[in-house]
Amino acid sequence: MLDTHPSPTEPSLVDSVVQVLEAGQRVVLDRVDLLRFDLSQLAARTLGGAVLIGVGAFLLAGAWFISMGAVVVWLQQYLSLSASLAAVAAATAGVGAGAIRRGLFMSARGVGG
Repeated sequence: MLDTHPSPTEPSLVDSVVQVLEAGQRVVLDRVDLLRFDLSQLAARTLGGAVLIGVGAFLLAGAWFISMGAVVVWLQQYLSLSASLAAVAAATAGVGAGAIRRGLFMSARGVGG
């Protein structure tokens, strides 16, 4: 005759299903913890990069102002102070407007197009 009762060392079907579900839940929780860790690492790198970009932009702006001041001083050999300031301001505005125009053109066409 066949033995229909499970042996004491083998888990029942219900116990096996419960174990599989618990293992699946542990896997999902581990994946969520790993995702949380990855996102925190990404956020830390992104914040660090943003801070460095901000510091660099601040320093570049300072260098630009100093350079334009030097150009104004140099132009004073040939022009009055107000004319030197106007020339530097016009050149800076022209370059800035050109950069904005180019950026708008690129965004209208698409960066790759």
